[in-house]
Amino acid sequence: MRYVLTLVVAAFYLTPLYGIPYYAKRYLKNCSECHTGYAKSSYRAERFKSNLYMPENYNPKMKTVAFRRGGEIYLPQDLPVSFRVRAFLGMLAREGEFRSYGDVGVNLYSSFNLSSVSSFFFSLGGSLSDSALNVFRDVLLYLKMPANSRFGMGKFSLSEFFIKRNAVLTYRGLRAYELAELEGIGAFLSLTPFLQFGLLDARNGRPFLRTGANTEHFSFALVAVPVDGFQRFGCEVRTRFGGFDLFAVSFLALDQKLGRFDLEDSTASVIGSYGLDLTFGRYYASLLYNYRGAFKGVPENHTSLLTLSLGFFPVENLKVSLEGGYEFAVAFPKRGTYVGIATDWAF
Repeated sequence: MRYVLTLVVAAFYLTPLYGIPYYAKRYLKNCSECHTGYAKSSYRAERFKSNLYMPENYNPKMKTVAFRRGGEIYLPQDLPVSFRVRAFLGMLAREGEFRSYGDVGVNLYSSFNLSSVSSFFFSLGGSLSDSALNVFRDVLLYLKMPANSRFGMGKFSLSEFFIKRNAVLTYRGLRAYELAELEGIGAFLSLTPFLQFGLLDARNGRPFLRTGANTEHFSFALVAVPVDGFQRFGCEVRTRFGGFDLFAVSFLALDQKLGRFDLEDSTASVIGSYGLDLTFGRYYASLLYNYRGAFKGVPENHTSLLTLSLGFFPVENLKVSLEGGYEFAVAFPKRGTYVGIATDWAF
């Protein structure tokens, strides 16, 4: 209760709190210290994340519990939990008709530190509709390693190292990683904030390598998943200054033998997400383009969706927007095009 009251008081005396609140509850911080606009993370938040979601020189409070045969186990005293509720009400083109559409998705977040060198983070969720516009789930165990490196394992997407697919201002998230199938259950080692490698999908044996640079105002990375029959090569670029955030993600997908680069093959496709987020105090505008095409012919699940969102933050940790997206890949109203009111609330 003390944490909740502190957060409520802060809402009146500090700048608006835009963010998932469980870290603010735990460390009694102002959410705006890590967010430039809910739910976008700042550079400071990224450094916080690379430190296993712990402030510098932080030792978690642990509780000793007696175990059988005279043993002991150690459990965290704090287990903050937050919920994120996203809803959409409007019109959606499906099966050749432009019909009314509504959906509600709920995600649960929590994180706790097992020791001063390890933490566990998870995001679980789903929606009422099978054709939900946005669903995301992550379960990750982090371990801090020597020389400021870290090890992680669980269910994750390669967007984990760039812009998380659910952390843009539009209701429709980044789709490039999903369309390129760059997500799965695996493990990774981050030697520095600029070099990561590991196994993206343990079941299918898909290793990855990512290297680049990440600064307060500019980020750049090259990504490779060199697998026989599943080659992925990409580039991530981002520049940001205050409320201005411009980003681009592009992947070349080649479902061919390793070392073969036939761009005119039917399995070759180009996948990308390109966006611009502008935040002005309590108001924001967001433009996002998700694309999947080919050098020759039309690939399966061809996508060319342009989304525009205009919204505002009426209260802390809540955003409301008028959002519309037009699918250029198919004739209207076959699929994809939508318009409506979107809400996103964390508590």
